[in-house]
Amino acid sequence: MPTTTAVETRLITLPRVAESNPRARHWLAGLLADWHTPEDAAFIAELLLSEVFTNAVCHPAIAGGHTTVTAALWDSRLRIAVWDPDPEFRPHPPDDEHGRGLPIVQELAGAYGSTKASTGKIVWFELGIKEED
Repeated sequence: MPTTTAVETRLITLPRVAESNPRARHWLAGLLADWHTPEDAAFIAELLLSEVFTNAVCHPAIAGGHTTVTAALWDSRLRIAVWDPDPEFRPHPPDDEHGRGLPIVQELAGAYGSTKASTGKIVWFELGIKEED
C-alpha cells in the first residue's frame, strides 16, 4: 500500500485571544488561494477553522498563551488542526447559547476528531478538495 505524505504544510501561532480568530481566517484564506483551492472548499475550511479556533480561545480553563493552526494539503485532502494548551473538552448543555461549533464541523467536514497532546489538545478536520475544471 503506498504511503501518503503531506506535499504542503504550513502553520501559524497566534495569541490565544478572540481577536486572533480573524487573523487565523485571513492566514488560511491566503494560504488556500496560494494552493489554488476551489472557492467552495476554501469557504468551508475558513468557516470550520473559525468554529474550532473559537473553541480553543473562548472556552478555556487555562487562559492566555498561544494557539497553533496547522494546514496540510496532500493528494485531494486538506487537514486543518488547531492546538491549544487546555487538555479538557467542555460539552455544552443542549439549551446553552454556545456549543454549536463542533456540530457544524461534524456536518461539513469529511472527517474530524481530537487528540490529547503531551501538553493540551489538537482538534482537527479534513475536507476533500475537488479539482476545478
